[in-house]
Amino acid sequence: MTLFKSRKNLTLELLIVLLTGCFLFSGNNTVYAQESTITISGMVKDNSGDPIVGATIMEKGSTTNGTISDIDGNYQIKVPSNAALVASFIGFATQETSVAGQPKINFVLEQEFTNLDELVVVGYGVQKKSDVTGAVASVSADAIKAMPVKDAVQAMQGKTAGVDITSNQRPGENSSISIRGVRSLNASQSPLYVVDGMVVQSGGIDNINPSDIESIDILKDASATAIYGSRGANGVVLVTTKKGKAGTVSFNYNGSVTIEKMYDVTEMMDAAEWLDYARLAKYNMGSYASASPSYEADLATWGSVSASFANIEKGWVNGQWDPSKVENYDWKRYGKRTAVSTEHTISASGGTEKFQGYGSFGYLHQEGTQPDQLYKRYTAKTNFEASPTNWLKFGTTMNLSWGEQDYGYSFTKSVTGAGDYYSALKSMLPWAVPYDENGDYIRNPAAGDVNIINPIDELKYNTNNRRTLRATGSFYSQIDFSNIWQALSGLKYRIQFGPEFKYYRLGVFNAATELMGMAIMQPNTIQITHKLGPWITYFIMTKHLQTFIK
Repeated sequence: MTLFKSRKNLTLELLIVLLTGCFLFSGNNTVYAQESTITISGMVKDNSGDPIVGATIMEKGSTTNGTISDIDGNYQIKVPSNAALVASFIGFATQETSVAGQPKINFVLEQEFTNLDELVVVGYGVQKKSDVTGAVASVSADAIKAMPVKDAVQAMQGKTAGVDITSNQRPGENSSISIRGVRSLNASQSPLYVVDGMVVQSGGIDNINPSDIESIDILKDASATAIYGSRGANGVVLVTTKKGKAGTVSFNYNGSVTIEKMYDVTEMMDAAEWLDYARLAKYNMGSYASASPSYEADLATWGSVSASFANIEKGWVNGQWDPSKVENYDWKRYGKRTAVSTEHTISASGGTEKFQGYGSFGYLHQEGTQPDQLYKRYTAKTNFEASPTNWLKFGTTMNLSWGEQDYGYSFTKSVTGAGDYYSALKSMLPWAVPYDENGDYIRNPAAGDVNIINPIDELKYNTNNRRTLRATGSFYSQIDFSNIWQALSGLKYRIQFGPEFKYYRLGVFNAATELMGMAIMQPNTIQITHKLGPWITYFIMTKHLQTFIK
């Protein structure tokens, strides 16, 4: 019995020892785990020194151990002492760092411009494209670089659904933009233009150098344009120009050479077809003597201008009419040319975390596809931003442009044709010729019709020069009250104003011998017009951002 009790006690003691060993082993494990982890705290900021709210901080390789930064950019996370942390936020480059036992790690995230297509500019700031419920289309700087364009409007062509853009064939002329079709029969269809947060009061955005553009956003429906009220009824085009980046000063050159040719695929009557229809029409009117082609009737109708009638005579062979012998005079060849355009831009960018700057100079030489059409544009841009403290930020942007436009021939006549030089030449009769046998100018090459006037020498008698100076600016100051007093967390105040200046000069000379002068019997005329317009736009915005962290 005693032996049994002794064995029973021994068994109980062994069980207690084993259980104690298990608890000790478990306790040792716990101590080991506590010694291998570390609590890390820090702050996430952008390169301007502003805290980033909602940045994600994750343990590298883990999908569950992570946190986000609060409204002040602060975070706290517990990870193994040999782990690595990864910080990320939309629009910024992801940053990774090793823990290496450090209790405090701060992150400064750099903006990643390659991800700007995920962001859109709206009237009250920048949002993720997926968060915008309104109809918004965007054109990035990379899309603008993909094809050489002369102005900001051309950069949008073919890249924005629901936006109709009609270009003018004259270099230097503004293109027309219609967003989501025609909205009115009589009112203007032009959208509202906003450049760097300021509404453009005069003209469009054709004067902006495309190389200076960071992005273009088009607000198309009522929900997207509501902040602009009735002024945004035809849509809003938001242009964001380039700014300076922190880092060493970098210089860039962007240049292009383009060649343009005019291709007209309009099917026109040849000389023989025109004569057949003209004979029938005149016969029905009683002014052509025969129902079938007749040399005598042709001579009586068109023989007064011998140089032109000589072309018709080629169709009469041994008294028989052979339309294949009549030659077609190529009037249109005088009205088109191969246009060569060049564009050059030099820019510089750089700065520190507190001060950044950008500047550029551009030159455009654009020839028209018609003679006597030319446009030259000189542009300059400067941008400066400063964040001297963590609660104050201010900056300025200036855009300057000088345009010189040779408008070219412009005249409207019901028979001769409307508008440009090429159209006037195209409307001439295919069997008529501009010069006689001696090389002298024929004013009315179509016999019997004084309304058909030869336009081939019009470039000698007309001058239409236009000069435009435009200067736009944007000055802003922003205060972040959350960095002054914690109780005002999320409150920001921004004031911005933009001066705008435009000078326009029109110089026109019309000789008495040109079409317009002969049409109304006027002497040589000179017209000089000056227009001057200063504008100032300003707005004040107060923004309160409250983030709730669960």
